[in-house]
Formats: sequence, C-alpha cells, structure tokens
Amino acid sequence: MPPKTCPENIEPLTDGRLYTTTAAAAYLGLSAKTLANWRVRGGPIPFQKFGRVVRYLGADLTRFVRASRHTSTSEASRSSGRAVSPDAFK
Repeated sequence: MPPKTCPENIEPLTDGRLYTTTAAAAYLGLSAKTLANWRVRGGPIPFQKFGRVVRYLGADLTRFVRASRHTSTSEASRSSGRAVSPDAFK
C-alpha cells in the first residue's frame, strides 16, 4: 500500500507496482468512489482491468499528481476539469 500522505507532500511511485482502487484513492487523497466514477466517464487516470479486478500503475498516479499542479486558480480552470491530458500517458 502506498504511503498515506497528503498530495502536497506525495512521494513518487516509480516502482512499477499496481495499486488497488482503495490504495490509489488513499495515495491521492480522494475517495474510491471518485476513481470509480472517473473510470466510468473515461477519467484522467489510466487503469488496468483483469476480469473484475481494477489496478492503477504507481507511475500513472504520480504522473497525475504532477500534472495536477497549478500556480493559480485561473490556470486550473483552463484545464476544463481534466487535470491530465490523455496524451500525458502515451
């Protein structure tokens, strides 16, 4: 399980491990339901699915956190609600 820390002090996950929805949500400081909703809507974080099992790659979680940094509220609003461009994960 990733370290429980707030997103401002988040440690990068670069080990290639896969994390459960609950662990990913704790790492990001979000609810598991938010991640589930994003999966349904085609949200900003890619995920792996093995049958019914959903996992998130640690590097994708770290990339999401880094891409979500803003220096002003007007900069954040220009992202149109998507914190990360889908191209960031290619």
